[in-house]
Amino acid sequence: MVQLAVTGMSCAACAAAVERRLLREPGVLGASVNLASAEASVRVDGARAGEAALIEAIRGLGYDARAIRATEDGPGEPGAGSDSSARRLESLRLAVALGLALPVFVVAMAHGRIVIGSERMTLWMQASLSAPVVFWCGWPFIRGAVAGARRRRASMDTLVALGAVSAWVLSAVALLRAPAHAHDTLPIHFESGAVVVALVLLGKRLESRATRGASSAVARLISLSPRTARLLVDGREVERPAAEIRAGDMLVVRPGERFAADGRVTFGASAADESMLTGESVPVEKGPGDDVRAGTLNTTGVLHAQALRPPGESTLSRLVTLMREAQSSRVPLARFADRLSAVFVPIVLGLALVVAGVWLAFGPEDERVRLAVTTGLSVLVVSCPCALGLATPIVVMVASGRLAERGIVLRRGAALEHAGSLSTILLDKTGTITYGRLRVVEVASGVPETDLARIALALERGSEHPIARGVLSWAGSRVNGASDPVPALAVRAAPGAGLEADSPEGALRAGSLAFLASRGVHLPAVLEASARAWADQGRTLVGVARAERVLGVLALADEPRPEAREAVARLEALGLTVRVLSGDSGPAARGAAGAAGIAPDRVEAPCNPEGKLARLAALQASGERVGMAGDGINDAPALARADVGFAMGAGADVAVEAGDMTLLRDDLRALPESIELSRRAMRAIRRNLAWAFGYNIVAIPVAAGALYPAWGILLSPMIAGGAMALSSLSVVISSLAAGAAMKRSTPAPG
Repeated sequence: MVQLAVTGMSCAACAAAVERRLLREPGVLGASVNLASAEASVRVDGARAGEAALIEAIRGLGYDARAIRATEDGPGEPGAGSDSSARRLESLRLAVALGLALPVFVVAMAHGRIVIGSERMTLWMQASLSAPVVFWCGWPFIRGAVAGARRRRASMDTLVALGAVSAWVLSAVALLRAPAHAHDTLPIHFESGAVVVALVLLGKRLESRATRGASSAVARLISLSPRTARLLVDGREVERPAAEIRAGDMLVVRPGERFAADGRVTFGASAADESMLTGESVPVEKGPGDDVRAGTLNTTGVLHAQALRPPGESTLSRLVTLMREAQSSRVPLARFADRLSAVFVPIVLGLALVVAGVWLAFGPEDERVRLAVTTGLSVLVVSCPCALGLATPIVVMVASGRLAERGIVLRRGAALEHAGSLSTILLDKTGTITYGRLRVVEVASGVPETDLARIALALERGSEHPIARGVLSWAGSRVNGASDPVPALAVRAAPGAGLEADSPEGALRAGSLAFLASRGVHLPAVLEASARAWADQGRTLVGVARAERVLGVLALADEPRPEAREAVARLEALGLTVRVLSGDSGPAARGAAGAAGIAPDRVEAPCNPEGKLARLAALQASGERVGMAGDGINDAPALARADVGFAMGAGADVAVEAGDMTLLRDDLRALPESIELSRRAMRAIRRNLAWAFGYNIVAIPVAAGALYPAWGILLSPMIAGGAMALSSLSVVISSLAAGAAMKRSTPAPG
């Protein structure tokens, strides 16, 4: 994936032109251009398409572009790729436009009550003050319009330039032809050209500030990555640029500093604040063997951590890339607006000519020229392709930022629309409604539990098997240093069955009851009833034996997530049907589901990957919109096939890659939160699109003079230009208001 910052785009037609050009480039598999963030996301075949070729293709259209690196802040606003001198020039143009347009506007609106010397001199004053506004302050629009005309392409620059320049030129012609009575022949609209340019420049500045706020989530993530790092080299601490870190380097991170790369702690004890990445406000304890992630904050103690990968390949870098891709992508609902935007400006140009021609041919004889000029100019400047182009991308940017604040990474913009319309959620068991780690929940023993724990420690220590880890955790808490474990002599493993060893006290064994029976060690009647009941509940049973006697039975279960019941209740409150598809045994799956408040008849287990995929496809075929949440490799096919795949971020990389949303926070409540926020985002998008379409449908006929015959209402080009600028700005404000509502509606996790 290649990310490009594109400068010079003024409206949705520009973005559509850039996208079409990129798609024609050899080796490009897909492209999406975001007008709001001024970025292009391009999927390429690396062997056939490179950054240089893509940049040249964009420059061939008259725009500029540059590559964005994963740890580099993006443009944030159209034109942000320019240097500081260009930004100062833009500010100067805006200041001059506002300063000169204001007196022209005041004099024009006085309708002859303000006269400087004479009426003719007053008109010349208006012409003199408005000329710099139209031709110097409005030069970016004129330049864009000329560049587009050379390439047979029209954009918002075309509409603004034609409207402003035509208003000034026609007014100047009228003034030169009949200095004393110019307003009786051609209308004089010097104020219109000046005010249109000033308002559009002001609107663009306000839009750019607002869109910077909308895309601030990416900037905040990037700001987490420190520029320098402290490395341990030959026993000495050396400060180096973070970009020079390589896998295997030893990082030294003091309290209050951020990790510059993903790593594994080798020395020290502390707690890491991971809230910016996961949304979880409680610091996570870190010690030797624990993983730390780039950008997270070390809070209390000094840690030494060995870098696992360079900063450019860190989790933080990957999240920045994913968020940029999501913000550049589209929701399916916007496709019609995209198609309309591509032809909107040519349609408006043609409509302005038709309107002017109709009034010139059929208008009142003494007003034909005035009405033709006024309506033609008004139609040009009232039309707003920007509102259509900004209606969806800003909401996607805002929503992705709000999701990121809660530890939810949106990978595809389309997931917002699909998540909001889901009717069924399928949950995997292990790692989704449970933590995916076994713990001892029941013990039946014919001896003191301490004796049972000593034998378990002797056999299981050193094993990395999930069952062994659960047994060791229990046994360690029981022994707790009170007595030494029984010394084991040459522990032997029976793969998939158990462990055994010889000791002075006799043969020691721990494993499944079938394994013990195969060694001639059978379960006594006093333990058999408990073992049978636990097996019926789907528990994993481990028998502990010495010599020819079973001393006790441990029942292990996958630890359920305490928030799972609340998460399921919230999903059902949203109107979704919650089901469980699990590869575990039926009793184990039903037990975990029951703890989460899911009825047994909504549990299917055991269910292999093919079975999960088949069940999901059957639900979709019946008309259901299906979401899938899982964390394992066996969930990847179903995650990819689902309408929306929710990947638990702690799970396998292949599951994360297959999902449409990644839940980094180790909290299942992130799932209903993501759906709630998606629904709010889609309501905002629909509202924006309705406003954008409605504005143009109403404004263009009014500007064309539809109300004049009956009520004498005629929209001046100046007011039309102000309405156009406010239209696109209102879409931005609406999107940011929706983002603020999202933040208030769903409290941050803690």
